[in-house]
Amino acid sequence: MKADRKLDLSLYLVLDANLCKTPEGMVETTRKAVEGGCTVVQLRAPEWKKKKQLEAAFLLKKLLKDTDVLDYVSEDYAKEHYINNNGGMEEYNYNECPNAIDPTTFYDEDGKMWMVYGSWSGGIFLLEIDENTGKVIHPEADEKNNVDAYFGKRLIGGGHVAIEGPWIEYDKEAGYYYLFVSYGSLVSDGGYQIRVFRSKKVNGDYVDMKGNTPKPDSGDESFFGLKLSGNYMLPSLEKAYMATGHNSALIDTDGKRYIVNHTRFDDGTEAHEPRVHQYLLNEDGWPCMLPYATDGETVSEKGYDNEKIIGDYYVVDQDTTVDGNIAEPFKLIFTDKGSVFGKDIKGVWTVKDGTYYVTIKYNDDEFKGVFCEMNDEAGTKCMTFSAVSKNKSLWGVKYYK
Repeated sequence: MKADRKLDLSLYLVLDANLCKTPEGMVETTRKAVEGGCTVVQLRAPEWKKKKQLEAAFLLKKLLKDTDVLDYVSEDYAKEHYINNNGGMEEYNYNECPNAIDPTTFYDEDGKMWMVYGSWSGGIFLLEIDENTGKVIHPEADEKNNVDAYFGKRLIGGGHVAIEGPWIEYDKEAGYYYLFVSYGSLVSDGGYQIRVFRSKKVNGDYVDMKGNTPKPDSGDESFFGLKLSGNYMLPSLEKAYMATGHNSALIDTDGKRYIVNHTRFDDGTEAHEPRVHQYLLNEDGWPCMLPYATDGETVSEKGYDNEKIIGDYYVVDQDTTVDGNIAEPFKLIFTDKGSVFGKDIKGVWTVKDGTYYVTIKYNDDEFKGVFCEMNDEAGTKCMTFSAVSKNKSLWGVKYYK
């Protein structure tokens, strides 16, 4: 990076396609913003066609000439890797290169600062940051390992599929870096949802429960990543929760783990609200998001008596689909003999002695998860479980008689 250039995020402009209306409107808005001290400009127009997006991008580039791409790669390299020739028209290589939004920063186990970013387009990318200056520490190019000298390392995704909103949380106790992302479209019927991958190293490889990583040529993204939450209905909810995604995550000073996300509702509008759910790790170290928004619950480290566990559960199967369908609850009965049954379901359940870990087996699935007593969103105490298998989550809620 040029010595006199700093990454100044003090006044960050996100251009809104609906407000600006036209590419020329974006240019005029940007010109006024820069005159007023704006330091960073982000073009955001997902509802525009590519041709219109490119028109706006070229106009903005003409206005904002200060770019540092060619400080790190040659012009020939940039044209070969970053630009496609589509019928004589040059356009950005959306399949391989990132949409440079949704950045979040974090520290690794050695105290180094990193930025993970990306949305759709070429996937999710990682760059090291100098925390003293805010500048990117650009890596050496390594095409074999998906490292670009300017954009950094591609961790997952590409091929212009719906993966966005990355967040990496290092969990010292588990020994993993967890990469949370969102799939789908963020509108209420767009199948928006939370997925998670993990890695022992900050720069990957990040894999799902099946040991797989989505790549630009992988195709359907629904086959990759553990789905933690999508569209669902549960007892005590006035209406189904929709588009539960674009999350952050944190580990509190008391060791409790939380996911913070927005949710829309099955009410015919696009209104949304934030929700905070506690998540626990199962015996294999995979996150299990508790069914209800947190109300201060604390899991019993020694587990729960059978009398609290056995009974009738309202169960939601968060399958791996990416669509607007709602996961509706069905009944599953846990018996004192260790069996579990419901409509077209016969299986078994076991608890690891002295713990809250549960294993539920039925059909071809083996769900490993956790029990946790908590309040539903009406304030009624209940027993819940959250368990995962083959990249999908299973939630259960039982009320005491």
